[in-house]
Amino acid sequence: MNTEAHIQVVQDTRELERQILRAAWQRFELMGQRKGQALMNALRDVAPELYEIISGTDDDCFYDDGKIDQTFGVLGFVRKVI
Repeated sequence: MNTEAHIQVVQDTRELERQILRAAWQRFELMGQRKGQALMNALRDVAPELYEIISGTDDDCFYDDGKIDQTFGVLGFVRKVI
């Protein structure tokens, strides 16, 4: 992969991460959803293909906020905002 293509992939990944985290924060803050529930619902809406990979696995944090770090790990998120 050339440098420009690599930079574009990184930018696209960061933008997707921002969209998911923004949507999760809105669900948490405005709709009163738990953090894990908000993250999985945001993931379902923003990136359904990633949601399908995680949903129903041991890394699914929908019912257990204690699994949020596992979910972030699967997604490859570097930081946690919610």
